[in-house]
Amino acid sequence: MYESKSPEELKGEIISLLKEGKTRIDIAKQYRVDKRIVTGWFKEFGINIKDYYEFRLSYNVHVFDIIDSEDKAYWLGFLYADGCVSYSATQNSYQISLALKSTDVEHLKKFKDFLQDTRESSIRISTRTFNGKEFEDCSYRIYNEHLAKTLINLGCIIRKSLTLTFPDSNVFKKPNLVFDFIRGYVDGDGSLTHNRKSPRISILGTNEFLTEVIKYLPQFNKVYKSGNQFMVSTSGDKAKVIANKLYGHATIYLDRKYEKFKALFEYNDSEINNGE
Repeated sequence: MYESKSPEELKGEIISLLKEGKTRIDIAKQYRVDKRIVTGWFKEFGINIKDYYEFRLSYNVHVFDIIDSEDKAYWLGFLYADGCVSYSATQNSYQISLALKSTDVEHLKKFKDFLQDTRESSIRISTRTFNGKEFEDCSYRIYNEHLAKTLINLGCIIRKSLTLTFPDSNVFKKPNLVFDFIRGYVDGDGSLTHNRKSPRISILGTNEFLTEVIKYLPQFNKVYKSGNQFMVSTSGDKAKVIANKLYGHATIYLDRKYEKFKALFEYNDSEINNGE
């Protein structure tokens, strides 16, 4: 029983359990106490939320240290679009999170695998209410200072929606990786539509970010104002050129977007694979 242990013995045991990947609930069950008592032990022993997740580290925190592969460039772009990097001063902890609609849960699993995350229950499905209607979404989050600061240094900054800028080209160790990065961003903040039987691609973002996108994809031509945001958009043959540039060689993508590209542009296998 924990009552017979000294504070130092109990602290040592708890830290060992955390390093084994045990949760607060696991520890509470082991000592047959309420999880609120375990939370109290954390406070008593000076184990804050940052320490808690560091002890349970089960993913590759150095995966974005060098952007030298398709998957790294893609996921950086996706995080630019749909990710959130935040810092809690009260907990002195950094958080990286992704939230998507529940039908895209398989994409979160891809991201989890990319980070080599071995936790069994790191993706959560939850229900929220908006305008009187219920929606299911899925979310994934991790707490790690190194990973968060790496993403910030790469341009995926805190509170980025109105200030996002395109990453420096030197970030990408191979020039063509910039198109994998843009594909990741398009999967998060791009849309595909048909207008009078003509395919259209549109991307939302800041004026600064989209101005740089045009340098790599000049078929977009110019940035438009769209409500409180900015947009690039093009259709027809120009849209086909962009689609093939982004998806022609791709091995990582949001499945429903990729299927939509194939259907909208009526690609056959040879067109998809040449990437020109």
